[in-house]
Amino acid sequence: MLTKVVTAPFRALGNLLGIGADKLEAVEFDAGAATLLPPEQEKLKEVGQALAKRPALALTVAPAYDPKVDSRALQELQIRRDVAARMQLRMDAGQEPGPVDVMNPRAQKALEDLYDERFDKQGGMKALQAEYEKAGKGPRPLHAEMLKRLTTQIPVTEAELNRLAQARGESVKRALVSLGKVDEARITVGAPVKEDAGGKIVASKMNLGTGK
Repeated sequence: MLTKVVTAPFRALGNLLGIGADKLEAVEFDAGAATLLPPEQEKLKEVGQALAKRPALALTVAPAYDPKVDSRALQELQIRRDVAARMQLRMDAGQEPGPVDVMNPRAQKALEDLYDERFDKQGGMKALQAEYEKAGKGPRPLHAEMLKRLTTQIPVTEAELNRLAQARGESVKRALVSLGKVDEARITVGAPVKEDAGGKIVASKMNLGTGK
C-alpha cells in the first residue's frame, strides 16, 4: 500500500493514517495571510502525530496563492498601514491596524494627504472634488471613493505573491514539526502554486508519498 500511496485516493490515505480524508487534502489560509488559523493548527497536529507513527511516509506541501484574492488583501493591509502611519497610531508589536473608518476626521485627513501625494499627476483632491461636484453626487461618499482608489493603486508583484505562498508552506512545515513532532526531513515545501480560490480562503494542498 505504501508504494501506491502517491496515487491512492485521499479516503484510502485517511484510512491508512487513521484520520479523516478532508484533513489530508489542504490547509486553509485567510487571504493575504500566512498565519495558521487555530482549526488548521489542530488539523496539522493530528496529521503530524499520525505521520510520526509511520516513518515510511513523507509529506509535500504545495503552497498556494490566488493572484486576485491575495493581491486585494495585501493592498487593503497596506493602505490600513499607510493611514495608521499618517494618523500616528501606536500599534503593539505584531499588531495590524483595523479597517479604515472613513467617517473619522483624522482618518479623512490622512486619506486626503495620501490622495494628494499619490494622485498628484491626476490633480489630487481638487480634481476628485471637481469630479464629484460635476456629477452632482458620487456613487459613494467622497472619502470612501478616495480609499477605494488609494487601495487599488497599490502595486502587488508576482514576487510578493510567491513569497506569501512560500511563507504559507513554511508555516505548515513548522506546525508539523513543532505540534506533530514530525522529522522535518520528511516534509517538503514545493514551489508556489497559482490557484483560483474564488473566496476569502486560499488552500494549500498536501500530498503524501513514500520517504526516501
